[in-house]
Amino acid sequence: MRTPLIARLALWLALPAHAQPAPADGGDAAPRLHANLSLSLLSDSRERGLSNSANRPSAKAALELLHASGLFAELELLRVSKAQYPGGSGLRTQLAGGYRWGDPDTWHYELALLHTRFPGSAQTGLADYREVLDPVSGEVVDLEPVLTRVKPTTTELQARLSYDQFSLRYYQTLSRDFYGINSETICAALEDPLLSYECLQQGPQHSRGSVYLELAYRYRVGKAGSLEARVGRQRVRHFREFDTTS
Repeated sequence: MRTPLIARLALWLALPAHAQPAPADGGDAAPRLHANLSLSLLSDSRERGLSNSANRPSAKAALELLHASGLFAELELLRVSKAQYPGGSGLRTQLAGGYRWGDPDTWHYELALLHTRFPGSAQTGLADYREVLDPVSGEVVDLEPVLTRVKPTTTELQARLSYDQFSLRYYQTLSRDFYGINSETICAALEDPLLSYECLQQGPQHSRGSVYLELAYRYRVGKAGSLEARVGRQRVRHFREFDTTS
């Protein structure tokens, strides 16, 4: 599959949040903590080969706190499609925290935890079937579905190896499910009640341990934009039908 190029218009605002006391000679000390704000307009909010915005324009805002030690924390807000994340507000929030080290002009590295939420959004899941008994004979006359709601909330471990503008990223799902993919949501999506019943009889399955590997290159355009090319492979544990290459 051809790797999409996503044009981004970004504005970076560097705000020193804390500075060390000035040295005795009167020189300025380098700040220990910075806050970076980035605002992006996206032609398509596309990640891992899939569009989060139904192939429509989107917007993203991110606030990042960087410490001189290499520790960082980031909050990202992304506009997503309400049709793809039903019941939600059309917003994705992602909180990340971790550690970076190395030389940004040559080899540099990152290890982080990512927690992603879609406020209000949830999928319909099929937890089980309840037997319906005849009030007179006591025999089973029907099966009634027991529905549940499954949120696409996901927690992942991210490791990144970079050289200059090239980067290789690895993600592994630590939460119970990867974006709400489990046997409850898969079985509920089957239109035939018999097939959905047989699906549940295979036992509960979750997608913890899913992995994604991505190679990317970013080309900066002036001071306020960039072009980025990516190629990646997503593997969803226990649900190979959701594996993708992008």
